[in-house]
Formats: sequence, C-alpha cells, structure tokens
Amino acid sequence: MIEVLFLPVLVFVADVADVSFGTGRMLMVTAGLRWQAALLAMIQIAVFIFAISAVVTNLDDPLTFAGYTLGWGAGTFLGMWVEERIALGFRLIQVINGDASVSVSDTLRDLGYRVTRIDGHGMRGSVESAVTVIPRRSMARARAQIEAIAPRAFITVERAERPFGGSFADEIRSRRMPWIRDRAGSL
Repeated sequence: MIEVLFLPVLVFVADVADVSFGTGRMLMVTAGLRWQAALLAMIQIAVFIFAISAVVTNLDDPLTFAGYTLGWGAGTFLGMWVEERIALGFRLIQVINGDASVSVSDTLRDLGYRVTRIDGHGMRGSVESAVTVIPRRSMARARAQIEAIAPRAFITVERAERPFGGSFADEIRSRRMPWIRDRAGSL
C-alpha cells in the first residue's frame, strides 16, 4: 500500500510547493523584489519539472493524476493563506467623511499617518476626503482606527503600486536600505 501511494503523495506535496512558490513569486514581482522573485522562480520551476514529469510518465496511474490535481488546489489555498500573512506592498485608503464634527485627516495625523485632505461636496453637502498610503500589513489596524473615528464614513482601498516621491519615499527607502545615504549625504 505504501508503494502505491508514495508517488501520488510525493506529486501532491511537490505540486502544493510549486503553486505556493508561484504565488509567492508573483507577490515578490508586484512588490518589486526582483532577486527574491528570480530565486523563487528557479526553485518553483525545478519542483514543477519534477511533479509534471512524474505525472506524464505515469499517465496510467489515476492516483498520481489525482495527487497532482489535489496538490494544485491545495497549493492555491496555501499560497493565498501565506499571501495574507506576508502582506507585501502598499494600500491607498480614501475615506469620505460627511460628519462635520469629526476631522478624519487630523485624527489620522495624530495617530501617525501621512494624510492628504481634500474638501469636497457630496450628495448631502460638504465632505472631507482623507487619503493615505500605508504598508499593507498595517491595513487591519488602520481600518479599525478609521471605523472608530468615523463609523459612517465611506472607505475605499486600492493597491498602491510602488509609491515614490516626497518624504514617504525617503522613509520607505530608509527602512528597506538603511545603508543608502540621504540627499544631504549623511547616513
């Protein structure tokens, strides 16, 4: 029995790894982590070649085929789970607040967020639009804080692809590459 299940289980594990590595690779590509993405791609393709060659050389074995297909599904699930935990990248949050008694932008600034305030006019009168870009891993905390500040506000969240410019970029660069000198030449 062990001999019959060995190859299907091995193919299943390899395919889970293949698909999970693929999810991680795409995350690294979108986050701009080129070398890490390239390294993961090399590992992923080696695992893929092993798994697919085992399936192709054993096409008459339905268990090996089932191991591959189940591995693909489980790898997708695992990759998505890991992606949620790693939370690479940035999110742009826009809060539209119609409650004049609450200043979302001032309160968020007091909490340490960099916020741009845009005054506007909505369907029911004046509104405040507060816009900020945050690391994705801070999303749950930021959302809870915004909902506590303005529970009736309209909130949208978008992916922010590689934000740059202004003091935001200097802060991100100093966290990622502390060895890079600032514009004044000091460390």
